[in-house]
Amino acid sequence: NELEAAVLALADKKKRETEGVKSDEAPSDVWFEHIKSYLKSNPEKIKTKKKGLYQVLVNGPCEAVWKIDMNKRPIVIRRGKAAKPDLKLTIEDDHLMKIGKKELDLETAIIQGRAKVEGDSKMVKSLGEFVGLIPALEN
Repeated sequence: NELEAAVLALADKKKRETEGVKSDEAPSDVWFEHIKSYLKSNPEKIKTKKKGLYQVLVNGPCEAVWKIDMNKRPIVIRRGKAAKPDLKLTIEDDHLMKIGKKELDLETAIIQGRAKVEGDSKMVKSLGEFVGLIPALEN
């Protein structure tokens, strides 16, 4: 019921705050910041000719929307919606963290129904290849 959901949400918010996570910050934000940092310090290691504008909607305790613009060099990753994304990916926060830790790959997550895509399904492979170039997120 609604009251139970509100109590659980409040308990989760307090738990996250005690763990040092801002209440408006999704756990997967750490992964996106990891990607941004890696791209900034290792631009020569990401030699993809793939292009595309991707929007990632992260569901969970704190919803977040990120865009990955591979049409630009260097690749741009920011919070926010993409104007006309080639591909929209919707995924739960914990599944995205498993992808970031290399415990799950993107294509498997989609096949298993852990992630949903809208748009050009051919773009899934290029996004998966890009994610594969990023080192695993440490625990």
